[in-house]
Amino acid sequence: MRDIGELRWFLGVRVVRDRARRRLWLCQDAYITKMAAKFGLANQSPIRTPMVQDAFLRYKGRAEQFQIARYQTLVGSINYPAIITRPHKSTLFEEI
Repeated sequence: MRDIGELRWFLGVRVVRDRARRRLWLCQDAYITKMAAKFGLANQSPIRTPMVQDAFLRYKGRAEQFQIARYQTLVGSINYPAIITRPHKSTLFEEI
């Protein structure tokens, strides 16, 4: 074993630490940027919140199977970092 310095990345997750305040952040910004590029959303302007309150028009057509699959892949890809990176209560370290 050898010391290669402070942990910065682990399995594609960026690790940010504030040792003085005993804080740890797991950042998935690299993964999210990669997924935005994959789905052609990298250069989109940010969505303002709250959204406009104009009425939405109902789509009268029928989505093709490839459109449904693409949408499901997009939602699953962006849901992944929200679920996987969130530390579960049982995995948090207790104060010593």
